[in-house]
Amino acid sequence: MKVLNFLSNGSVGGIEKQFLSIGNVPEYAQIFVIISGAGTVSEAMAEKGMDIRDLTVSHKPGIFSNAYRILRQAMKTRRICLDEQISIIASHHGSTDVYLLSILLKMLMLGCKNVAFIRHFHSIFEEESFRDNNIQKHLYKRLYRVLIGISIRMSDAVIAISKASLSSFVREFSIPECKQNIVYNCIDNSFFMESQHVRSSNDLIRLVYTGRLEKVKGVDKLLEALEILRKQMEIDFHLDIVGDGSERVGLQTLCDKLELTGKVTFRGIQNDVKPYLRNSDIFVHPAQCEEGFGISLVEAMAMGLICVVTPSGGMLEIIVDGKNGFISKDKSAEQIMQTLKKAIEALTGSNCKVIMENAQKTAERFRIAETVKGFAGVYKRVLDYAP
Repeated sequence: MKVLNFLSNGSVGGIEKQFLSIGNVPEYAQIFVIISGAGTVSEAMAEKGMDIRDLTVSHKPGIFSNAYRILRQAMKTRRICLDEQISIIASHHGSTDVYLLSILLKMLMLGCKNVAFIRHFHSIFEEESFRDNNIQKHLYKRLYRVLIGISIRMSDAVIAISKASLSSFVREFSIPECKQNIVYNCIDNSFFMESQHVRSSNDLIRLVYTGRLEKVKGVDKLLEALEILRKQMEIDFHLDIVGDGSERVGLQTLCDKLELTGKVTFRGIQNDVKPYLRNSDIFVHPAQCEEGFGISLVEAMAMGLICVVTPSGGMLEIIVDGKNGFISKDKSAEQIMQTLKKAIEALTGSNCKVIMENAQKTAERFRIAETVKGFAGVYKRVLDYAP
């Protein structure tokens, strides 16, 4: 069995990190087709010997130029599928280009036997994001929604990263039960090789966030929560923000405004986040959107950190409040602060070790072997019924 994976790009993100971990598994061979530019993760994948095919094509702005580019990429991908005897074509990123390319490739592959199409969902479908007062943007989002529906109908199966992710798409697109599958994300095995986190003897509370710096990730709410916390508790804390994104400058400005500059360090993008997790006590994931899963959360749990999350989609399938981490009542800065208080109290309390051990036990569910087993099972099943 040979799998071709469609990726929009090879930059740092949850999908890319996933394949950096499982791109060389023995259960099935894989090829990775990138259509919108390589990046640091795809370069790391290539260094590990993974088969990366960068089909990025420069083109002039405009609908017709873009359509011609996608057609060329689809034809090149078809040739790869035939030459490499691909049996599974899996689409991952949710970009318009990936949807268009997978739909066009399905049409070009008509008549080819023993080839199955899989649509992966790595997020939660939120209807609110498809509403826009700008007519042009609204029409574009409506078209995008249509592409999702066509892609689902043309696929032999869909795989979602959590129950929350799957149910959101089923609710909107009425996916037949026979196509529905859930395979949770995994984290790299190296996170399980770390010894259990040990808190330093000083009074400094070390906090960490790892992930993209975008509005939906809620890092601004975390900073506001820390500003409230500082006024209510006499504690010494420091926050490491590991990651980058369009909100970085705004967040740095907010730090200055809240007088947190000396309490927060922006670490930028790091290929290896383990040193920052290892030197932290509490991991915070303050998402303001509905997250399909939390790879960064599970990484922190595997290393035995006490974790704080907002009530967001797939997070509720990972954290049991008070048992292996803490969930805020809502996504406001006030409630994030209240939950941080609980985490700090637990950190210095008698049940600290129990919470850390429970977190590590939970993380065991998301090992590479479990995810690969799930993918392989779905792939084999659809091929058994492929025409």
